[in-house]
Amino acid sequence: MLANVVLPLVLAFIMFSLGIGLRFADFGRVLVRPKAVLVGIGAQMLVLPVLAFVILLFFDLPPAFKVGVMILSFVPGGTTSNMITRLAKGDVALSVTLTAVVSIAFVATLPVLIPAAVSHFQGAELGASIPVVALFLKAFLITAVSVTIGVLLRRFLPETMAALHRPVSLVATVLFVVLVLAIIATNLDVLREQLPVLGPVLVLLNVLMLAIG
Repeated sequence: MLANVVLPLVLAFIMFSLGIGLRFADFGRVLVRPKAVLVGIGAQMLVLPVLAFVILLFFDLPPAFKVGVMILSFVPGGTTSNMITRLAKGDVALSVTLTAVVSIAFVATLPVLIPAAVSHFQGAELGASIPVVALFLKAFLITAVSVTIGVLLRRFLPETMAALHRPVSLVATVLFVVLVLAIIATNLDVLREQLPVLGPVLVLLNVLMLAIG
C-alpha cells in the first residue's frame, strides 16, 4: 500500500508543488546554458558509477551488496532530490531537467549496466528481467507530468497559484518529512542490521560526490 499507492501520490504532489513555483522561462534559462545540464548529466551518469566502483574495490562486502551499491549509482535521481534542491534554495528547474533527462536515458543504460554489475561481482547472469519501460513511465508520470501541470496552472491562474504556493509548499515539505520517516520506520530492522555494513560505503560515496559537486 505504502510503496504502490501512497508513495507515488505523495511524490507526485511534491513535484506538483515544485511546478507551481516555476515558469516555463525557468526551463528556458536552463536550456540556454547547456554546460550546467551537461555537467550534471556527466556527474550522475559517469562520475557517480565510476566512483562507486572504485570505492567498492576497497571494501569487503558481500557480492550482492556490491551489486546493490552499483544499482544505486546507475539509477536516475529520485523526485525527492528536486524537493531537497528547493529546500536548499538551489536551481529547481535545473534539478527537474536533470531528473527528466536521466530518467529517459536510463531506459537504454540500465538493461546493460545492471547485468554487467551482476556478472562482475557475482559471476552470474541476471536471472530476472528488469521492467525498465514500466519504471521509466512511472518516473515520467510522477516527475514530468506533475511538474508540467503545476507550471501550466501557474501560467494560466497566476494569482490563484501565487496564493496557494506557500501553503502547498508547506504541505509538500511536511509530506516529504513524513514520507522519509515512514520509509525509515518500515525498514527499521533492515537498517539496524545492514547500516554497520553498508553505512561506511554509502556515507563515503555521498561525501565524495558532494565534494566533487
